Amino acid sequence: MVRKFSARKTIAFLICFSNILSDAATIAQVSAPEKKPGASPRKPFSFNECGGGFTTMTQGMAMGRALSSIGALDKVTHVGSNSGGNWFSSQFFYSKRFYEEVTDPSRDLSAFVTAWGLTYEAAMNAAVDSGMAWATSFDAGTFSKLHPLCQHLAEEIEKLLGPLDSRDFPAQDWLPYIAAMLKAWIPDIETLVYNSRSFTGLQNATLIQQVTVPPDAFLDDSTIATRSIEYAAGYSPNTTSSAYILPIAHVHPPAAADGSITKSSWLYSDNVINITAKTGGLRKTEINLLEKHNTLLIEVTGASSAAAGLLASPAMAEEYAPGIASNPVDSCWPLGLESLATPILVEGYTLPTGQDAINGTVSAEDMTYRLLDGGYIDNTNAAFTLARMQAECATASEGCDTYTMIIAGDAVQNSLFFNPEYPPGSFIGPSLKGFNGPIPTIFSREPPSADELIPYATIPMYNSTQLSTSYYWTGELTTVANEWFGVQGGAKVKLLYFAGDWDPIIVPGTRAALLFSEVYAPSVVAQAEGAAPIIEAFLGDI
Repeated sequence: MVRKFSARKTIAFLICFSNILSDAATIAQVSAPEKKPGASPRKPFSFNECGGGFTTMTQGMAMGRALSSIGALDKVTHVGSNSGGNWFSSQFFYSKRFYEEVTDPSRDLSAFVTAWGLTYEAAMNAAVDSGMAWATSFDAGTFSKLHPLCQHLAEEIEKLLGPLDSRDFPAQDWLPYIAAMLKAWIPDIETLVYNSRSFTGLQNATLIQQVTVPPDAFLDDSTIATRSIEYAAGYSPNTTSSAYILPIAHVHPPAAADGSITKSSWLYSDNVINITAKTGGLRKTEINLLEKHNTLLIEVTGASSAAAGLLASPAMAEEYAPGIASNPVDSCWPLGLESLATPILVEGYTLPTGQDAINGTVSAEDMTYRLLDGGYIDNTNAAFTLARMQAECATASEGCDTYTMIIAGDAVQNSLFFNPEYPPGSFIGPSLKGFNGPIPTIFSREPPSADELIPYATIPMYNSTQLSTSYYWTGELTTVANEWFGVQGGAKVKLLYFAGDWDPIIVPGTRAALLFSEVYAPSVVAQAEGAAPIIEAFLGDI
């Protein structure tokens, strides 16, 4: 039998397997962004890609192509992202090949999206078939199995998650799953340290990636680390609970004018002086979570998308399902599910590769804490992005009278807009409801209504008579102060918000190539073509 390929899949196949080492060869060959003599400072202009798995990762591809097609990409000064948006931004900044495929108008964007699905499917298939420990052997944990009351439940969990392997979807150990997902485009994903090299993709913007710090975390099935926060003198948070989620963001500026690497840093509330993690029992340690000098790209990219990571936190699991984790011995928690949250690795440790990845995974001794999806607080990362722009403008002499922001996601996030019941500084779970954390409100007006959203891209849904529609909204806003993110009030923001409504958010390796070809690729093309003239009109003479 002769297998027939469509023209689009043939092009995708060639993209997928040609020049596979192009990124690796250019890692050390990055020049500083061009600075024209006498040029005026660029005005603050951010693009934010929200969380939403493959839905928003591919939406980021569409927006990257749209911005490039109208010559506006060089005007972007900051890129903020979260979760699936970070899957996009990590590749957009650290993969030359990914960046070129997205931004070069002469390249077939639909074929590239299809090629991305092919590489993802191949990576998941290879991980399972080669016997990678993280991809083939979910283990409910020694702790659970030592207790007779827990053993049956542990076995049932293993049975439930075992079939993931047959679908080539080994997502139960989140960190190596994300590394395998992105490795075709970022070959050194397991070892890439932010401070070790500059960007190989987009080179003239600051990258801001959001995560959250849970109140506590299982390092393994019997070791719990707890978070401690030192506040500024005289300050106390507006909450009666210490078990709240703390938003932070990792910031990596572009290279300096002389080509030297600009060091990355963490962004968080000015009222927070220090964040430490403590472990008890036989392993008594205390470590400053933000003092790690060699933060890995995979740590942040993995953590920012760990949407199921709440299961690694006893306090959050208790809040989600009262009684489930109040007594780990009686409740059998965490049953091996702590690996759904991404660890902060000890200084100098990198993910195992090759034979080492087959033989084992990350142990508790190799980590200090676990981080979660930034979407537990702000799925857009708009608050931290705006705060960073305002901080840089505080030392600028001109160009900061108005901040320009484009946000793209799967829906308008209402918590960015003012709600009198929950003013800035309030503690509520605004993004994934029910969890205690500071609300990310930064705008003084109420959120736009459904009637204010304007359709701009409509495509038929795969294998259905229904249509998928994407919308946009634009407005000029005034900021409100929010101390938890460092946002200053009274500033003017010109905002363009894109929102789509298509699914699925994430797919297994099995049939991924088909879904990327028939679902994501048409959406990306329609959004790129529809968004370009809207963005061009919105930006004007910025």
